[in-house]
Amino acid sequence: MCSRPAARGLKRRCWWRIKSPSARSRWAWPASADTTSDAPIGINESLRHVLLAANRGRGLGDKLKALRKVRPAMLFKPLLPRNGEPRTGLSMGEHCEEMAGRWQIKRLAQDELTLTSHQRLDAAYARGFSTT
Repeated sequence: MCSRPAARGLKRRCWWRIKSPSARSRWAWPASADTTSDAPIGINESLRHVLLAANRGRGLGDKLKALRKVRPAMLFKPLLPRNGEPRTGLSMGEHCEEMAGRWQIKRLAQDELTLTSHQRLDAAYARGFSTT
């Protein structure tokens, strides 16, 4: 028996177990197009809004009406991958530098913490506690 809630029909509940994760992500594609894509690029925001509007359309007419707003420029301006958090634009390392400066953490203290952390992970792995 499937592990999905019983409030949903058996067909829908078992569909999630039968389908592969990639099939499930394709099924949910329009609502989360920028996160489930197999391509290493995102889509620009205006195209994303058009696709979401098409997904929300009730009938074929509503979907086609929304898709008429797609312009060629939307298709040829992908978002290139970048190493940065979307809200701040900073990478993980830049966030660390900012935090270390704010809290006045010296480089030597950071290196000591890193070494201790790696030694503990190595010991845990040797004991069989961690497999990552």
